[in-house]
Amino acid sequence: MMTQFLKWVENKDETLDSIIKAAIAHLWFVAIHPFDDGNGRITRTITDMLLARSDNMPHRYYSMSATICANRKSYYSALENTTVGDLDVTNWILWFIETLKQALENAIATIERTIRKSQFWQRHRAVATENSQQASGRKSPKHRKVPLSEIFKHWWIAAFSKCRTVVAEAPATP
Repeated sequence: MMTQFLKWVENKDETLDSIIKAAIAHLWFVAIHPFDDGNGRITRTITDMLLARSDNMPHRYYSMSATICANRKSYYSALENTTVGDLDVTNWILWFIETLKQALENAIATIERTIRKSQFWQRHRAVATENSQQASGRKSPKHRKVPLSEIFKHWWIAAFSKCRTVVAEAPATP
């Protein structure tokens, strides 16, 4: 079963959306449960690896693993509801996509806080520099301003566009 799983994960099948593939891989590895200990950590690592591949970006600013850990109760409930009964994975995939959306929103909030702090210090740099110079009796070189919002702009557009597409294509919950 593990050999089949690994072949499927490494298959570059373009017909299956990469976010859906990450969701199914997560569920499949949990179901295989090949080790006595550490299955959860390895599962989250596999999930993050597949999501990183789907982003096709040099950096990731969100953590699906951290969001899953923060929502353990709903995570275990979604797993249990999917692995008992008719094995329909639709609700699992919808839970996974919603959790991914939350991970992206958490990352956006963190980066927005960072940008606000950076902008605050950029606006008040002159005061801080003057106070520092007065205290030390020396002059420091002027700093140039770099808007952080421009650094992240392209990534946010791509990430949310991908998430919206997957959610829009997901089947309605009965």
